[in-house]
Amino acid sequence: MKPALIINLNKCVGCGACVAACVMENQYKEGKPPEPGIIASLLSKLVGLPIYKDTPLKEAIKRVERGEDPREVLGKLFMTRTSVIREEEGEYPKVKVTFWHRICHHCDDAPCAHVCPTGATHVTEEGIVLVDKSKCIVCGACITACPYAARSIDVYNRAVDKCTLCYHRIKKGLLPACVETCPTGARTFVDLDDPEAKAEASKACNEGERVLFIK
Repeated sequence: MKPALIINLNKCVGCGACVAACVMENQYKEGKPPEPGIIASLLSKLVGLPIYKDTPLKEAIKRVERGEDPREVLGKLFMTRTSVIREEEGEYPKVKVTFWHRICHHCDDAPCAHVCPTGATHVTEEGIVLVDKSKCIVCGACITACPYAARSIDVYNRAVDKCTLCYHRIKKGLLPACVETCPTGARTFVDLDDPEAKAEASKACNEGERVLFIK
């Protein structure tokens, strides 16, 4: 299997369904956060990396009840692996709206993997870039190396976080959550080892459509 994600920007309406699906599939956790180790404790003291004792949802409820802005709270506890960026050009009544998607491109020669000092960032045999959070020391080298600004800090697990193309789903023959949820078909998942799928991907990329080819 050689997975790839095609995002047709002409079909994107900026609804954010892909973002919500990703959070619910990958980042919403019911269990308690891991016990802080020595590194986590040091990071907490040095750079203010928070240590939580409850699930993100419970922590969010407590902080909102204390009067904090709900959007800021959710932004800190659920840093999204993908996001839709709205850009506007021109002036009323001639305004053009463009939607761009920030997401890991799973580079063939991933710079993030090269600079990771612990091997936490690694590439699977299928070419998907993943992070082993048990090895991550939050040094930030991979965040700096990423050319697409597609990495963030998972404050819940105290490690770097990024898109995995829903690796746990595609290994079972399922679609990534964002692809399954997109109401306009803007996101398409293909296996480039399949000749028909590869031809379809090439056609989409060469037909003048504004696409992001994630591989």
